[in-house]
Amino acid sequence: MRDGFNSERASVFVIGLGQIGGSIGLGLKAFANYTVLGYDVSSETCETALKIGAVDNISESVEYGVRAADIVVVAVPLQHMRKTFEDIAMAWHDDESAVPKLIMDVGSEKTNTMACATEVFGDASSHFVGGHPMAGSEVMGIRGAKKDMFEGAVWALSFSTNAGEDVRRSAEDFVEVFKSRPLIIEPERHDRIVAATSHVPLLCAAAMATVVGNEAESDELVWALASGGFRDTTRVASGSPKMGAGMISGNVEQIRPTLKRLISALSDIDEILAEDMDGEILSAHVEEFLTKARKAREEWIAFKNS
Repeated sequence: MRDGFNSERASVFVIGLGQIGGSIGLGLKAFANYTVLGYDVSSETCETALKIGAVDNISESVEYGVRAADIVVVAVPLQHMRKTFEDIAMAWHDDESAVPKLIMDVGSEKTNTMACATEVFGDASSHFVGGHPMAGSEVMGIRGAKKDMFEGAVWALSFSTNAGEDVRRSAEDFVEVFKSRPLIIEPERHDRIVAATSHVPLLCAAAMATVVGNEAESDELVWALASGGFRDTTRVASGSPKMGAGMISGNVEQIRPTLKRLISALSDIDEILAEDMDGEILSAHVEEFLTKARKAREEWIAFKNS
């Protein structure tokens, strides 16, 4: 195995040059003296990454890039994670010294991803860290990449039980390059929380956009009256459907309980609206519902500003 690396001259191989992978490359070039090698299945994306300076060069293959790197970042959709891991492992199948100092994914699901890494990488899984930067936008692909995408954001890190102190320290140091805040969290806990704060909100945004879109098919004034509330509520529905599908399908076990709680909350307010009650009493019930929601959101804002 490799004996550490000099962060001033480290080589990073980014697999997947979309919004997140591209932002990682741009951040590494802007905030540190890393050599960045990239790989993407799209030649057009590779050309764009070179043009905007997200990478110094493009690798001819995953295996070659892994062999050339101290750090490997896997920024592919969840549904392509296993195949990418298998390609990565080919780099050291006959040479254990080719295992990079650190391998980190940046997907939005951790339990299955880490289990897959353990299965595919074997002993080398001690070099793997499950990562998830809590940042992004609805702008798809590398055109949405920004050098400061992760600045001030929490970057979740999940460590395998066999990860050594050097790997843990390397992961935290790497995250801090982007001026992010590393947060150590168990995979299952991460997935449960992200289901509620990211995955189910995506489904809600998609459902609302679909409902209003159906209304617009029969009434030409719908889009004229759709304004800020509709825009803000449905913003994340503008993201990549392929990426979104991967996130949802990869965390079904945690999403379904959260989705059921949401449906229950909507059913509760629907029952209140259906009751034949005095206008003032109805208003009081709705106000109580909205006040509780506002309090929760204000607590989130206060935490983000702390």
